[in-house]
Amino acid sequence: MTSLTRAVGFNIVGYLSGNLGLGVAARHVASLVLNKNLPLAVFDLDAGPERRGHDLSFRDYAVSCPDALPHAITIFVLSPQTIVGLTQDPTHRQLLFRREGLKAAVLMWEHSRLPRAWRGALRTLDVIVAASHFIRSACETTLDGVLTIPAVFPLRLPNVVPSRERFQLPAGAVIFVTSFEAYGSDRKNPLAVVQAFRRCFPDDHRAMLVIRINNATAGGAPHPTVVQLREQCANDTRLRLIESPLSYGDVLTLYASCDAFVSLHRSEGLGLGPMEAMALGRPVIATAWSGNMTYMDTTNSCLVGYRLVPMKTTLDVYSKRVLGRGVLWADADIDDAAAWMMRLVEEPSLRFRIGSRAAEAMAVREREAERGTFLDELSAIYESVATLPSFRGKKTYVAEYERQLRRNDARRAVWSHIERLLNRHVLWRIRSRLNRG
Repeated sequence: MTSLTRAVGFNIVGYLSGNLGLGVAARHVASLVLNKNLPLAVFDLDAGPERRGHDLSFRDYAVSCPDALPHAITIFVLSPQTIVGLTQDPTHRQLLFRREGLKAAVLMWEHSRLPRAWRGALRTLDVIVAASHFIRSACETTLDGVLTIPAVFPLRLPNVVPSRERFQLPAGAVIFVTSFEAYGSDRKNPLAVVQAFRRCFPDDHRAMLVIRINNATAGGAPHPTVVQLREQCANDTRLRLIESPLSYGDVLTLYASCDAFVSLHRSEGLGLGPMEAMALGRPVIATAWSGNMTYMDTTNSCLVGYRLVPMKTTLDVYSKRVLGRGVLWADADIDDAAAWMMRLVEEPSLRFRIGSRAAEAMAVREREAERGTFLDELSAIYESVATLPSFRGKKTYVAEYERQLRRNDARRAVWSHIERLLNRHVLWRIRSRLNRG
């Protein structure tokens, strides 16, 4: 029988210092562990040169390598594709192939299906923690061999004071705000927000739309959606584009300084932006589909109708090659969104009423989240799994999966060596003759 000898505590693996939604999520989970007075260690994955090192709140808990993680329970706060990527990286592979303890993942995923090619790597996990009904359904219906448990996601917001002056926003306008990561613009659908705003207010300066973009450029080049938005904002003074990096506190200050948040997303795993805006007492206009429906309803939000349509995107991770055929996502009703915008401008009492209900609903959720029930459940699973045959079977599977990956590494190394030899002794001669010819 496997011996579980590590002290009960939690290791958090994720983009703890990163300027991206997964980084925010990892910090929320780490804060919850500390709030419950539980032992904590973190391993901060590199989010890339333009994203890493933005928030160092947990540097005192950080270890320098995976082997230094001291606790019995490891929680990955990542997307499934990142977890798959860890198994392919010999440097970080040991995070998923530790012989002792429990491996769980707060999995952030935005679609109703997990790709078949990823399932082998995801089966190395013991538990998936689902922060929304949508994520739980995707995992339970397309991934066997891994226990899925629900969680009320913790949203630990700092004190936020609205400041339109901070962002040079006009005092008298009703201001809508939308926010997205440039990499995920196909899914976040910001161009539809602009379309709804212009349809509602073709020439009305009572309203304004602020478009906040995170990581607008990659490698110095702007994302194509960012280029389109720049062109549209240049021709309309009521559209304000914010591309400069903002701290998490500044992002929340921006939301609090506006009157309503708009998310015409095509799919959300959870939807941190809408959650944050609701917690700040702002009405949220949002597509009534996917993970956000875990905490939204017609009493606390401005829900927008939709049609389910075949997914079209430039992202390879969402392509038919990866996800397979027949995957759908939502196409938000632009007229619905425009109608909500008009109502929120013309009816201040409605803005206040929905915003107040949103704040109340999120406060109730946060009180439940602060209990950290999923952490208690992970502890209980850890204490009991050593006696279960399925746990011993899992260890056997993980060991075999690791051996297979090592065999693949060896094959790749052989072919890489052969390629270097060919380039050095044969191919250069052929290229030289072709060039002379």
